[in-house]
Amino acid sequence: MHDEGDDQEVITRLAAAAALVAALILGMLATAPTASADCPYSACLATSASAQAKVKTGQRAKIKVAVAGASNLAPTGQVTVTIVKRPGGKVLTRTLTITGGQVDLKTRKLKPGKYSVTVTYVPTAGSVWQGTTTTTTFKVKKRR
Repeated sequence: MHDEGDDQEVITRLAAAAALVAALILGMLATAPTASADCPYSACLATSASAQAKVKTGQRAKIKVAVAGASNLAPTGQVTVTIVKRPGGKVLTRTLTITGGQVDLKTRKLKPGKYSVTVTYVPTAGSVWQGTTTTTTFKVKKRR
């Protein structure tokens, strides 16, 4: 014989199991890493940027920009390099395509003083790289 009480107990247990599964899934989604505008994936690779300036008084500055990633592949994308004379105003901003992890920038002749260089890396759309920004300083000495 079939008992309606047994059916009701089965339905109650199935509903409780479904609620538990839904709670677990929602909890996992709430704690999962999220994608950013730079990287549309949840497991993106971190990057770091650097800039080294070589400046001789009276000559153009040469700035080596490098972007390294958390793998043996070189990040690709765009870097925006902003050079500012301190204290003061913007000297120049250039956006360059980076391939192979590095790019060089030559400036016009810079006046003596302290400068800051900010490098902002924006990865190629759809890549696994995260964007990054870094700032460093250099000095142009007066002629003797």
